[in-house]
Amino acid sequence: MQSELIPAVLLCADLCTVTALCDIDQIKLDQTSKLFPAARTFINYHTLIDTSPVDVVIVCVPHYLHFPIVSYANSHGISSFKEKPFALNLAQAKQLKTLYKQTGVSVYTVTKRRFFQSYITGKRHLKELGSLYRYAARHFLSSGSLQEGWRSNPKEAGGGVLFDLGYHLVDTLRDYFGMPHRLWMLKSNKGLPGFCYTVEDSASLLVSHPNEIHGSFQVGCYAGVKEESLEIVGSLGYMKIEKERVHLRIKNGENAMFTFPTDDIAANAEALRAFFQDGKEFIRRNVLDHYDNMRILDAAYHSEKIGIWSQL
Repeated sequence: MQSELIPAVLLCADLCTVTALCDIDQIKLDQTSKLFPAARTFINYHTLIDTSPVDVVIVCVPHYLHFPIVSYANSHGISSFKEKPFALNLAQAKQLKTLYKQTGVSVYTVTKRRFFQSYITGKRHLKELGSLYRYAARHFLSSGSLQEGWRSNPKEAGGGVLFDLGYHLVDTLRDYFGMPHRLWMLKSNKGLPGFCYTVEDSASLLVSHPNEIHGSFQVGCYAGVKEESLEIVGSLGYMKIEKERVHLRIKNGENAMFTFPTDDIAANAEALRAFFQDGKEFIRRNVLDHYDNMRILDAAYHSEKIGIWSQL
């Protein structure tokens, strides 16, 4: 994310000025400071927050560090703009939501699909499909780093490929179809033989919604061909959404293909602009949405442990 968030900040130079940088990796800190030569540098976020007159911290750290940094910034009245996930687990998510409600200090979690034109267009065309009843989401990468470092440890990562890579589409599925009321997950970690890691590198979700929509979501790394897609079926038609295109097919009607440029840096810049410009209701909705994402993930992992449908 550093390769995306830092360029995004540079694109928003009219809205924000970087006055401080923090990283425990001195080499990375030195490299970044060349882009912001006027910024003070720190290797400890407590010192940065205690001594620097900042309004916002941009948080790009391993999952287990999100909550302590955001909560410490919040205690100093400093807002947070952070990468996903919202929290390490549901207990932390509850604490973070409560902290936001008590203080009113902004916490914003970025999920880039909200700013991809393909997903925006797909949501706009949902009503044309009639009564929705089925979807299938897939997200696969041929690479990964679940076998090493903090990502291999569920206590530091929160989970495996569903919690990390899958978080983006979990957010999209909730946004498109609403909260599920039942789900069931199966998972495995067989994708990289010879390595010892306990987090999942492959997961399948079966999901049911109160409005009679059901769906499946498969996510994995070390999985061959890179793929990201969301297929949606309704009584009047079909739609397939990918990062760079939307295929819409209406029964006895429209058959259209929309294509879009996809730029991760631009999406992050749009998110940063919205954070600065769209007001308190925008932030409040973001906190509640991401708390619900954590509820879904928590239910998914518990359903796998007990081997039955998990109720939300």
